[in-house]
Amino acid sequence: MNGEEPGVIRPGAARGMVKSYDPKRSPFGGYITDERSGQDVFVHKSAVGASNPGALQAGQKVEFDIVEDGFGGFRAQNLRAAK
Repeated sequence: MNGEEPGVIRPGAARGMVKSYDPKRSPFGGYITDERSGQDVFVHKSAVGASNPGALQAGQKVEFDIVEDGFGGFRAQNLRAAK
C-alpha cells in the first residue's frame, strides 16, 4: 500500500479513466475518475489542448496531475495517455 487514504483526492500524479468529455456538448470540459480515490476530477478543455479537442474519449485511460483549482476544489492538468 502506498499510504494514501482511499476516497481522498490529493494533488500530485494520478491515473484514471475519462468519464465524460465532449467539447461539442460542453464548452468547458469533462470529468476523469481518479482510480486511487474513485472521485471525479474536472478537466478543463484547455488541459487537453486547443489543437486536438477530440483527443479524449470516454473510457480512455489517462495519466494526469491533480492541481488545486483556486476555488476549493481540484482539476486535472497535464493529461497524457496511460502506458
